[in-house]
Amino acid sequence: MLMFFSNSSLYRFSWALLITTQANLSHCTAYEIRTVHSLSELTPLIISAPASQGVLLLTDIDHTLMEPVSYEGSETWFQNLVKTRPEQFETALDFYFKSQEILAMRPVESILPRTWSHWQSHPHVAIIGLTSRSFCLASLTVKQLAQMGINFESKWIEESKMPGIAHSGILFATGVNKGEILSQFLESHPKFQEWQVIVVDDTWRHLEHVRNTFKNDYPHTPEPWLCYYPSSRQRYEDARIVPSHEEYPPTALLMSTGRPEKNPIKKSPSSREIRENIPQNSISSIAQNKR
Repeated sequence: MLMFFSNSSLYRFSWALLITTQANLSHCTAYEIRTVHSLSELTPLIISAPASQGVLLLTDIDHTLMEPVSYEGSETWFQNLVKTRPEQFETALDFYFKSQEILAMRPVESILPRTWSHWQSHPHVAIIGLTSRSFCLASLTVKQLAQMGINFESKWIEESKMPGIAHSGILFATGVNKGEILSQFLESHPKFQEWQVIVVDDTWRHLEHVRNTFKNDYPHTPEPWLCYYPSSRQRYEDARIVPSHEEYPPTALLMSTGRPEKNPIKKSPSSREIRENIPQNSISSIAQNKR
């Protein structure tokens, strides 16, 4: 009886969430960017689309799917370095790339691996990564995501037709306008022009670029749902301190071997440890950037 009550309650809650989400969307103006505070809010959007239409979910990666366990080495940290000393861009970029090789990552929400599996199990959903990361980080990015039980495998995607900056279902914008990259993908996969597109990103301007692409180049396609997800990035920008990892139980994270690790999140490297992996002629410039 208790089990029946729990399932019944969950059923009613799911439908209530779906109705609420659809009501919120109905108040959105054309091509409006809406804010979501949890990735679970995307689930009602995915399951509400008609099966005959299909759903194409395009998601950013840094601060949208995964985040580093320390502020130093994060995308936000790198961007603040560049803002402080823009003339040191190349040195800061070198530091950022090197730190990615030793920095431990974790999902932005502890429940994400399970949610991701649920999304991928939907028979009419295709998921594509759309990141500003450089293509030179492609293999490392796939490895980092795999350690969390996240991949972009899809029966709907023809890897041979992906734009040249793609790898394992992820489009690497490498600093290029994401709207332009998306346009290339839609041209190579025209069937998705008829699908309901959902885009989630932690950076507002990227969503604006995507919105402009749809408005100008694909005005007759279904109106995309543009979702702004600032939660992870905001924590880093506001506090410069990463929250305790207690809310991310190790059992929720699966390594690439598929076996739960006792402690899959490694201790965050210190500034000194990161510097020891950087060429000596780069260290002094980085130190000046951080003052």
